Amino acid sequence: MLIPPFSTLMNIIGVYPHWAHDTCAALVRDGKLVAAVEEERFTRRKHSTEAPVNSIKYCLSQGGISMQQVDCIAVPWHPGLLLKYFASYRDQNLLYFGLNTALGSAGRLRSHKAKFRKPPSLKELAYYDFYLKDALDQFAPLPPIRYYEHHRAHAATAFYLSGWKDSSIITVDGAGELNATVSWKGTNGNSISKMHEEPRSRSLGDLYSIVSEYLNIGWAAEGKTMGLAPYGKPDGEMNGKLYNFIDPRKGRWFEGRTYDGKLTPELMGFPPRPKDIPVTSQNYANLAYAVQTVLEEAMVKVARDAVGESGSGNICLAGGVALNCTTNSVLLNSDFATDVFVFPAANDGGSAVGAALECAAEMGEAVSQRLEHAYWGPSFPDEKIEAVLRENRVKFEKCGDASGEAAEAIAGGKVIGWFQGRMELGPRALGNRSILADPTRADVWERVNEVKLREKWRPLAPSMLYEARNEYLEKPHESPFMILAFQVPEGKRKEIPAVVHVDGSTRPQTVKREVNEPYWKLIKSLESINGTPVVLNTSFNVGPEPVVCTPQDALRTFYTSQLDELYLGGYAVRK
Repeated sequence: MLIPPFSTLMNIIGVYPHWAHDTCAALVRDGKLVAAVEEERFTRRKHSTEAPVNSIKYCLSQGGISMQQVDCIAVPWHPGLLLKYFASYRDQNLLYFGLNTALGSAGRLRSHKAKFRKPPSLKELAYYDFYLKDALDQFAPLPPIRYYEHHRAHAATAFYLSGWKDSSIITVDGAGELNATVSWKGTNGNSISKMHEEPRSRSLGDLYSIVSEYLNIGWAAEGKTMGLAPYGKPDGEMNGKLYNFIDPRKGRWFEGRTYDGKLTPELMGFPPRPKDIPVTSQNYANLAYAVQTVLEEAMVKVARDAVGESGSGNICLAGGVALNCTTNSVLLNSDFATDVFVFPAANDGGSAVGAALECAAEMGEAVSQRLEHAYWGPSFPDEKIEAVLRENRVKFEKCGDASGEAAEAIAGGKVIGWFQGRMELGPRALGNRSILADPTRADVWERVNEVKLREKWRPLAPSMLYEARNEYLEKPHESPFMILAFQVPEGKRKEIPAVVHVDGSTRPQTVKREVNEPYWKLIKSLESINGTPVVLNTSFNVGPEPVVCTPQDALRTFYTSQLDELYLGGYAVRK
């Protein structure tokens, strides 16, 4: 049943709540995305679990509205479904967590009533008390709050922003409320229905995480495991060990776990990696290769079944596992796929966008749109940038052509910071908050990893002119979000050695002039100098910090790192 609109101009704020990681907020107006940003960019703590107060303030500011003009707040977790999970869980601490959410203190809950424009129910007050009060109290009086199943919110980001009228949708991550892998059918560009789901106990995301934990490469390090996999070799015995957890060869999707959610030395035949053993040593590299292979096998099984049931070869992907660009490309090149679209902020924070879009669709808004870019965060005009430079007594120069001057610096061997326009949503820097270098220099791979304080073995990625994709990619496809992997033709690998991985693959961003003209011009200028329409592009951050958000962030990172030059809007800063 459609919910009647609250106003003729519908404003919906999506809020990813503070009890989870990657907190975020988004604004959807009349069914279209207006703004979205992760809280980590403001607090400077990666994968922030803090209430997304700054993110909400930004979205309201970007939309030119106050909370009084917001019609609904949408949340990409459903507390009722979480309570079902907690009630079935044997851990008494988690059960208490759930009961506290459901019951709370009657007096405390009643005190929240005044924070809403219309009095909510006691159950709604209990949900608010536990999940959202820290994020929303200061914005009272508040509009109604609606809660959506976590994987439905993921599905909404992928389908509604694909621009397709019909699709098979796959959402896969560590876990939602009760499930971990879900297939959906998207129809009419505006409707999503669930086809099949697998429970948390059969989580592909968890499998990848426990392998990453065994590799001892840090928390939330699944991206490192993906990068490590090409250093390994096929090992049927290693695959067999992982089949004890998930076996996509069986008649059903997954056989399910026979171990208690952990790899053990007894099972693997070798211990978790000690810190003094290189992660690229054979056992550990082979383990990464094996988990990548098993993931690909499972995702092919899931996707083939989904396409068969929905009848659509258009595949939409979201959820943390959808950040695995190698698996995404396996699906793209499969015999059952017509095309693949992956939401660039496929991780949990991006589900704030999905909740807002699903709420808009529920209210009868037309939400289907083709997402062309990920630039939904804050921007800073040159006047603001210049004021920051002067306040910090930084020596700077006004650029006549920032794109051209940056290209000359890169061609001259410099590693630069590039800060332009609106900040990207999601984990990939896509030419507005980027560190850039010359991919034709073999030594640049190691140097950029040193600048970023990353492990030397980790691969780096290119941005290339959209027009050049056929020349530098096998089986080329538009790739605006650096979320697909391709093989580089043999004859081109020596031309761009700094962005070709050990298996000949690369994870590119294809750049269109009409989407990001300053960045396109930089790459075009670089081509006019060295003949190569490609630039090495990695996120503008160092070590464990998040991607830079403000000019102050960029200056601090520049002066505390080995970067050579910094381009802030129309200004250049040099050491």
